[in-house]
Amino acid sequence: MTMSRRNTSAKLRRPKGGNARLSVSRSDERLQRARRYADQQKFAEAIKEYRRLLKSNPQDVSVLFQLASVHLRQGDFTAAGRRFCEARSLAPDRADIQRTAGQGYQEMGRHREALVCFERAAEIQPKSVENHVLASGALEHQHRLSEARESIDRALRLDSHSPNAMLSAAILDRREDDLRGAETRLQNLLRNEPPTPVAWRAWYELAQVYDRGASYDDAMSALQEGKKLLRSDNSTSKWVQRSWQRQQRLHETEATLTSDHCDRWRSLRTEGLGAAPTVLIGHPRSGTTMVQQILDAHPGVVSLDERHVMGTVVHNGAIRGGSDEEPVPDRLDRLSAAAIRSLRSDYWREIEAVIEAPMGGRLLVDKHPELLLYLPILQFQKN
Repeated sequence: MTMSRRNTSAKLRRPKGGNARLSVSRSDERLQRARRYADQQKFAEAIKEYRRLLKSNPQDVSVLFQLASVHLRQGDFTAAGRRFCEARSLAPDRADIQRTAGQGYQEMGRHREALVCFERAAEIQPKSVENHVLASGALEHQHRLSEARESIDRALRLDSHSPNAMLSAAILDRREDDLRGAETRLQNLLRNEPPTPVAWRAWYELAQVYDRGASYDDAMSALQEGKKLLRSDNSTSKWVQRSWQRQQRLHETEATLTSDHCDRWRSLRTEGLGAAPTVLIGHPRSGTTMVQQILDAHPGVVSLDERHVMGTVVHNGAIRGGSDEEPVPDRLDRLSAAAIRSLRSDYWREIEAVIEAPMGGRLLVDKHPELLLYLPILQFQKN
């Protein structure tokens, strides 16, 4: 009788272990499926899979970050920000989690939130060069150059030969108009053959220094060196692939846009759809930055410092959910008044998150050379 009970007990335990292994296996399958959907740009399907994973394990920080990444690629910055915030709150004492969240905020252009994460990481790991370098970059993006210099000096005191710290110091040299210092620092860095991701960025930075100093041939040579290294950098392969996909999509849009589309959009009634932005467009080095700075001096004007809000939030949001075979202008034709209102609301919400203040009736000047690529979207949005 005793033996029988033991056998029964053993039999009851085995399925439990088997179910646990089965659950893990299903989670792994679901994770792989979510990643495949994301790689195929099937974002809605990827999000569903990631949410199912989080339902079974809400504290899986890795899944939270992967879901946030999909939201970023989709242009849903609000959702991405929520996921980064969740991940940070789950691991307030882990420097790596704070760094990853900070880099996510930085990708969205939310440099103040990024700085909070990087400074927290530096508190946890004060001897980490990377934490101080990242904090310096967030400060530099906010034009807080003296504080950025203090942060990078801390990094260099920890490791005077750190390639990332030397590159960041050179960027600050250029921002502070010390072109000779920036050039010398970058040349020394490149002579030491830094890792490829640092090397191509250093060449691009050196090109800016040469351009500022009117050494245009040297600037072009530096750009070519940087581009050659960028193409060989495996760590950027997905980013480059996505960039080419976006360029291809924009070229297809240009090829399928007709005067009939523009005529229909001009006749579109937009009362009650919310304010449209003012955009400043021009080719690089055509004087748009000077115009932006002049306009920004007016108290009733707010200007963006070349952020990607129009492309990520409006363009991606407008074409989301359509067939890959359907031309973008035709997708825009099908947008309802409610969809347009929602896109504009998303745009203004993200703008206020970036500038960290309500617009309050001020005029927004959205200036970026890449806006030339989004002329169909701008034509549609301005009506």
